[in-house]
Amino acid sequence: LEGFPFGEPRGLVAWDPERYGTRSIPDDDLSYDIFTQVAAAVGPARMAQPPDPMGGLTVRRLLAFGASQSACRLATYYNAVQLLSQAFDGFLLVVYPGGGSLVDSTQPGPELDEIPAAVRTLVNLLPFSSHVLRTDLDAPPPPPQPRVEFAGDPPTVVRDEHGNAVGGIRLPQLAAATGSHRGASPKGVPDLTGSSTPFEAETLRKLYPHRDVYLVRFEAAVRHGLEQGFLLPRDAERLRAQAAAAQIP
Repeated sequence: LEGFPFGEPRGLVAWDPERYGTRSIPDDDLSYDIFTQVAAAVGPARMAQPPDPMGGLTVRRLLAFGASQSACRLATYYNAVQLLSQAFDGFLLVVYPGGGSLVDSTQPGPELDEIPAAVRTLVNLLPFSSHVLRTDLDAPPPPPQPRVEFAGDPPTVVRDEHGNAVGGIRLPQLAAATGSHRGASPKGVPDLTGSSTPFEAETLRKLYPHRDVYLVRFEAAVRHGLEQGFLLPRDAERLRAQAAAAQIP
C-alpha cells in the first residue's frame, strides 16, 4: 500500500488515495493471508453473486505467480501455508534467489550483502540459496532444468567463446546464437535490463556456413524446449517465425 518510505511514493495509497487511503496493512506478515484471500476471490470456488472479479469466467486452475520479493514470499507460502490452504494448483517463482521470506517480519532480517542496507529492515528475506522447496505437495513448481555454470572465487558465470553463459535453459536464441547475450546491464543502464550484442558477419558465416545450418540448429532447440517443458506450442510458432526472418549471411 505505502511502498518504500523514501524516494517518490509508488504505493497504492499515493496512486489512488480515494480508493486506498483508508486501507491498512501493518506488516508483511499479512501477505500470506492476502495470497489466500485473493485465491478465494478469483478461484473456481469463489462466491457466485456479483461483483465477480472474473466477470463470470470459468476458472479451472489457479496459478500463483511472483517475481523477486514476491517470489520469495510465495516460496515461504508454498512451504508453510499451501498444505493447509490448498489455495493454488501450481506455483511459478520468477527472479527467485532461492531464499524465502520470514514468517515473522517484525523481527530484524538477516544482513545480506545482496540487499542494500537501506532496505534490509523492509525486505526481511532469508539468505539467498538457502531455501529448499518441499516436494510432497500436489501443486507443483515448474520442472527442474539445468543450472547456469559458475566457477571461480567469487563465483562468476562461465561463458563460451562468444560471451554466452554455459549451462542453464538453452533457449533457441542461445542454442543457435546470433549474438552475445548477458543478464547484466551495460554501464549507464538501469539494472535488470540485460544486453545483447549481434555477432559480426564473419562470425555468423563461421557458425552457419549455410542458412539451413542455422535453421536446423534452431529447430532442434525449439523441439528440445517443447520436450523439456520450458516452451509451449504457441512459443514455438513465434520462435520459428523469428528464425525465418533472421538475417543470416
